[in-house]
Amino acid sequence: MKMISVSTLIYWCCVLIFVSSNGCAFVLPVNSQKPSVVRKDGAFFHGSPPEVEKFPSEKEFDEWEKKEKKREKAQQEEFEKLLQKMIQTDVTRLPSLLTQNLELLLSMRGFEGEELIEKAIKEAEQSGDQDYADRIGGALEYMLTFLSEFVDQAKVMDDEVKDLLGKIVLVANSSNKNEEDFDEMMKNQKGNFTPAFLRHIEGECKRLELTRTKESERMLQIMRIIQTRVLEELGSDLGEGAQVLSQLLGYDDDDERNAVLEAGLTVRGPEFAVEMQDLTKEAISGFEKYDGVDPELVRRVQSVDKGLETYLLEHNSQPWM
Repeated sequence: MKMISVSTLIYWCCVLIFVSSNGCAFVLPVNSQKPSVVRKDGAFFHGSPPEVEKFPSEKEFDEWEKKEKKREKAQQEEFEKLLQKMIQTDVTRLPSLLTQNLELLLSMRGFEGEELIEKAIKEAEQSGDQDYADRIGGALEYMLTFLSEFVDQAKVMDDEVKDLLGKIVLVANSSNKNEEDFDEMMKNQKGNFTPAFLRHIEGECKRLELTRTKESERMLQIMRIIQTRVLEELGSDLGEGAQVLSQLLGYDDDDERNAVLEAGLTVRGPEFAVEMQDLTKEAISGFEKYDGVDPELVRRVQSVDKGLETYLLEHNSQPWM
């Protein structure tokens, strides 16, 4: 494998991904220099300390600096572990591995990613093992390509969910439309109610809650109605047990997954919950017989199983034994 050049890696590293609370992705250029804030006594904040508008006291500065050093050390250790896992993992499993570590990759500021990459390349080259250096270079190239594609896909998804929500809001808020039009649109668009769409709605609700104007309160009310109707549509006729479980596992967020599960069980009742739990228990048992099962998949099935057991206990039904 050809060793990727440092300049190419640094170029890719000059893209910083910010994922906002409403699931929107942004791509921003990053300077190679660390941002700094000067304190009154001439000391510098490197990075982005909280409340930079106010000059912090020396004690506040020292506490922040300690936290930053601790965070950076942990980040470096996790990044190095990820690289080692990548070079030892079959290429077909790399997307799953990187997906499990997205939080680490997305939490890095631009200059931090640049420094970690430079350090990894330098140490690999100094090892004297060209094969190892090539594998590290290949792993870094794969990682950055993966992140680039993630940004592109997130942007497309963001545009799609914004467009869909805009259409629904127009129908819900139009004086020329009645409730039947809204109901029909929600039913017709049910196939587009993805986890990303639910995250976007929740993000908008949180943003509106912070604004607190007369207009925003009215829009927040509409958003909550839409959010409730989306969950009702998803829970109304998800299908039989296996299909429902498959759809639930597509939700990354536990709260969203549990909300959809609860909506479905409200409609289908305890008998369906028992049927569902038969499937989750069978799946969990099957996972134990095979090596290499995605840990995140196991965790999500266990999350659904726990939600089912809670529901059955609350409804005085005998959970799966």
